[in-house]
Amino acid sequence: MRSSCTSSGACRSRLERACRSRAWSVPLIALAICAISRASFAQSASGPTKEPRVEFWGAVTAGQTGPSGSIVSSYSPPLLLDGSDYTSHASQTVTFDGQSHAGFEAGANLFFARHGGLQLLFDRRSPEVEGTNGPYDVTLHYNSRVPPDNQAIPVTVNKSIPWPDTTGSITQSIFSVNGVLRVGTSSRIDATLSGGLSIQQLSGTVEQSGFTQYNLGGHSVLFENEYHLAMSLGPTSAVAVNLGGDLNVHVATHVALVFGARYFGGASVDMPVHVASVLNPEEITFTQTVADIERWMAPSPAQVHIGGWHVLAGLKLRP
Repeated sequence: MRSSCTSSGACRSRLERACRSRAWSVPLIALAICAISRASFAQSASGPTKEPRVEFWGAVTAGQTGPSGSIVSSYSPPLLLDGSDYTSHASQTVTFDGQSHAGFEAGANLFFARHGGLQLLFDRRSPEVEGTNGPYDVTLHYNSRVPPDNQAIPVTVNKSIPWPDTTGSITQSIFSVNGVLRVGTSSRIDATLSGGLSIQQLSGTVEQSGFTQYNLGGHSVLFENEYHLAMSLGPTSAVAVNLGGDLNVHVATHVALVFGARYFGGASVDMPVHVASVLNPEEITFTQTVADIERWMAPSPAQVHIGGWHVLAGLKLRP
């Protein structure tokens, strides 16, 4: 009986020690959980420990409008193969407006501080242009000398020719240097705002301008040659401004989707106009060279409005 009691006492002693051990372990575990939770909360609240100092991105762009303007012609159509005096005048205004288009944009942000830095930006688009034109007006006064007496008979030719719609395209290559501001860096979605100066390089082709050349043949027979011309615009450069912003949605450690919009604005520019080609050579009886046509026309520069805006979507890398 004594040994049984001794054994029971030993059991109680071991049980008491185990209970005391468990009593101490519960608060220790609770303290450990609290410490880990507090550290995790502090880390998530403080956001990323280090924002990227450099960002690169590429994006496709979409715009509703493009460069718009007009080519104004005013010249004296030549009367060839005859030495008699004549006067002539032709006038026309060919209008064009940029249409909806797609392009691309690429750039880099260099942050010298946590929220501010420098942006280098390149944008390129080639919108189609269209336009509705008024008539092409031509007037010619000359003296006709018909056999057998060859007496001078004054002749006047007046024509107002309905003209087809404008087609063509203008390419814009835009280089920008901007200041950039970064906000919302502690979340999965942040934003950048930027603006600065741009240099635009512009060139293009517009169809159709009109040119008329008269030839006076034997027995004072008048031949009229109506040219339809493709005209080249530029190249030319212009200084402009730009302003834009984008949202960045982080999808991986160093990768984000970027969505944004940008406006390019500036004063109208004068683009040099040159005769590029003859579109209807099969309809011309007495063909002239492009150089001669340009010499007679002496086309004035086209005034072109270069402002516009686009939206963009692309991918941003943050190494």
